[in-house]
Amino acid sequence: MTRASVRRLVPGLLLSLLALAPPQPARARVQEVLVTHTGTDDAVVDLASGERLWLDLRQDCPALRGRAGWTILLWSPDAQVSTRSLLLLPEWGVSCPIWQVDTLPPARSATIEPEVPAEGLLAMRRALESLGYDCGPLAEAGWSPESGLAFLRFRESKRLETSPQGLRRAVTSLALDVMRGRQATGTSQRLARIISDQLDPLVAYLSRPGSAGARCGATTWLRSVAEDGALVTLADGTRWLPAAGQRAQVARWQDGDDLVACSGRLVNARTGEMARATRLE
Repeated sequence: MTRASVRRLVPGLLLSLLALAPPQPARARVQEVLVTHTGTDDAVVDLASGERLWLDLRQDCPALRGRAGWTILLWSPDAQVSTRSLLLLPEWGVSCPIWQVDTLPPARSATIEPEVPAEGLLAMRRALESLGYDCGPLAEAGWSPESGLAFLRFRESKRLETSPQGLRRAVTSLALDVMRGRQATGTSQRLARIISDQLDPLVAYLSRPGSAGARCGATTWLRSVAEDGALVTLADGTRWLPAAGQRAQVARWQDGDDLVACSGRLVNARTGEMARATRLE
């Protein structure tokens, strides 16, 4: 056989081998979605792509009711959203099955985001920390995902809703609580004044679509997990301590799994599982 005939034969052999190779499974994914409607047994969510989906939940997701305007997570085992997908609410560790999916007309283009009141948000974080709320590692200055979760817990402790009126009352309550705390100082009075002075922009920022709900970091992957699931190290170098009751589940996760940290939980993109975890300094 001449070299020329070999060169003609090789491409054909490669194509034949590729045809015989088993298809690669689609990669599972987790994405943030905006809830634009909730009913007794259904919901409408907007995807970052602009696609809008109607989801039949069959009354299996009561935690989602009344959460229009919230950001939650949508897990799918492949590229398509289907009845195999799950809605994930990291704040409560709730997974909701999807019974039917329909595509609706595309969502309107996003509105202009309000200006970020950085000084007021920083004052809110420091006020929450002074009241004993965990707002994340001290090395992360400013408003963090953990700060948003801390304010969510503070607001719910006051039994206030996510409406603009409820948020206004919650921000005002935070200013009052920090000023009259057991360790009220000149610093706490200054924080209360900053929060009060920036009340309107703070409420506008906290009221924007998707501002309530899941607070997620960038998607990373699992570098290592202890055999007993007691310690997780991510590719970004952060280390996490899973809750004791969920370590057996975490121990089954695999190195290389895509993970995202959301509202105090680690979400495994391969399995759709969530585990409450604390980030170590």
